[in-house]
Amino acid sequence: MPDDVSDVPTKRRRRGASAIVDAHFVTNRYRGYTVPRVDAPIDIVTYGALDPDEFDARYVRARRPCVLESALDASTSDLAGASLWTNAFLRDACARERDVRLEVRDARRGERFGLGKYEKVKSFDAFMDAFERADGGVYLSAGGKEDAFGGPARRLTTNAGGDAARERGKLPLRPMGMPRTLVPADVNLWMGRNSAPTSSGLHHDYHDNLYLLARGEKRFTIFAPADAERMYTTGTIRLVHENGLIVYDEDEDERQQDGDVVLENGETMLERQIREARRSSEARGDDDDDFPDDLDFDGVDDYDELSDSGVEKDEDDVDERATEKDDEGVPSFSRVDYERLERFPLFKDATPMEFTVRQGQALYLPAGWFHDVSSAESGEGHVAFNYWFHPPPLGDPTWEAKRQLWEEHLRLTVLPKFDD
Repeated sequence: MPDDVSDVPTKRRRRGASAIVDAHFVTNRYRGYTVPRVDAPIDIVTYGALDPDEFDARYVRARRPCVLESALDASTSDLAGASLWTNAFLRDACARERDVRLEVRDARRGERFGLGKYEKVKSFDAFMDAFERADGGVYLSAGGKEDAFGGPARRLTTNAGGDAARERGKLPLRPMGMPRTLVPADVNLWMGRNSAPTSSGLHHDYHDNLYLLARGEKRFTIFAPADAERMYTTGTIRLVHENGLIVYDEDEDERQQDGDVVLENGETMLERQIREARRSSEARGDDDDDFPDDLDFDGVDDYDELSDSGVEKDEDDVDERATEKDDEGVPSFSRVDYERLERFPLFKDATPMEFTVRQGQALYLPAGWFHDVSSAESGEGHVAFNYWFHPPPLGDPTWEAKRQLWEEHLRLTVLPKFDD
């Protein structure tokens, strides 16, 4: 797979009635890391060992995944609070969560999760009852959330850092090992317990992902955004941005490299949210002196964030937060059937990378990387926590000014959700 991808659209041609090939044009501008060969190993580094600026240069700006070791080491990691997450601890920490939405499937029919099917239970405690019964038909995932930084994950996140977070069994909103170029867009708690192996289905997300495995083991198969047109996505890919963010014909709005949306009046979603957040802050009498009032948005909105920017919105705009749809309606999921690969001839030309993430490790995965996550029989269950970050664009001189807006959006709309 070449590292430099042309702006020239590539056309898919049908190869007979038995092959599922979409004949349309895809512009793939991706300029990040690609998997050099099938047996290429993923980089493994110790969490916090790299200076954040070095991590930014080596992995974030290069759009290169890596596994982070020792993420739960209490002597070195600010993520070690997750090592305290016993079932009893989680019940107590999330006891106030009500109307918890769970992803559901019919295991008897061989259904997988990721199809957009949800049910509500009255409390987190009710979910824990099902979790401890090893009910393989329910899964606590990002898909069940109705707003960013909500749900049980909020109960396990703190704006305090270091020892304060670890001692309370919480995780910091801003992990010390991540560079400041990565501004948090959301946090999520994932929990499941199954008596048989399960798969997430092959798909991609719209944010950079730091995935921390507190319990269990996960097997990942990943593909670079350079292979997007070989993934047979449910949606019709229109554009792959330089940093890997993928835009579909089905998207109603114009999505930009950091994911923001351009509205009909030319204003971006972020600009609107900042304006509304300022108004709310002024009404509360908050001190907003550190926000620059004279920011010029012209030229900045070339890279904006996929409407998942921390305020309430339609769920079908964001990541794995699919609404009441079946798999035919989730654009970011692949239709590839591993048992009928002859129907997907382009898929054989894609280059996978395979590896295992174990308890106490974390995975950094840039936006747009396709991934299929499989779990073995789960014993005590799988418990994971992930951060989604706004994907920084490649080669955009206005990004620093835009990043400051995301930081202010975080301060005005997210931090008030935390009582510490």
